[in-house]
Amino acid sequence: MNAYGPLASFYDQLTEDVDYRGLYAYLMWHFNSGGVNLRRVLDMACGTGSLSMQFAARGVETIGMDLSEEMLTRAREKAESSKGPAPEFCRANMCDFSVPEPVDGLVCMLDSFNYLTDPADGICALICFYEALAPGGMLIFDVRPRRQLMAFDGQIFMDETDDVCCIWRTEFDESENICFYGMDLFIREGDLWKRSREEHYEYGYRLRWLKKEMEKIGFREIRFYGDRTMAPPTERDERVFITARKE
Repeated sequence: MNAYGPLASFYDQLTEDVDYRGLYAYLMWHFNSGGVNLRRVLDMACGTGSLSMQFAARGVETIGMDLSEEMLTRAREKAESSKGPAPEFCRANMCDFSVPEPVDGLVCMLDSFNYLTDPADGICALICFYEALAPGGMLIFDVRPRRQLMAFDGQIFMDETDDVCCIWRTEFDESENICFYGMDLFIREGDLWKRSREEHYEYGYRLRWLKKEMEKIGFREIRFYGDRTMAPPTERDERVFITARKE
């Protein structure tokens, strides 16, 4: 079962609480503080393009990449209905991609990096990130720390609207260091409800390991921040934001 298949049609409805404008402002704080002249940005694992649209609306040349064609279809529909500048969307695997021109900034948000459940793929992605950046460019990505994924073990969550109900159950496998999400989608079709299912997996990356591998690749000024804060991460943070520069 692929992730973000049937879910793609309802992703925006089920994630209305995500503050993309606030996320954009937070990312721009890092770019501006680092002296990055953001002319071109790559939004990796862009999903339905909500964050990509934030960059494009402000005149930044934006590329949105994602592995899910269903999510990209929604992103392109969103771009077509926009009156302002639109991103360029294309399908790509974050472990194996290239860009026609180097970008000044690369972002990968909402624990998309955790979906690389093989650490070797994580290293490949970081190499691709590095190669896609222009000299002096900045990478910003986030991860759910291992302790957060472990805390999900055995939990049941539900999101719903008038047209869809999503119930997801989680299990954490300590031997594999992977959190499994089994998602049951109930989609209204007239007076009936159609059931679909998706399976999602996230790997519990350790921050110390990430920093060591990023330094090997050539990243410098590697810094860790709490969830959308300017302070170091704490045990309470659901996500950790990581920034780094290409020499």
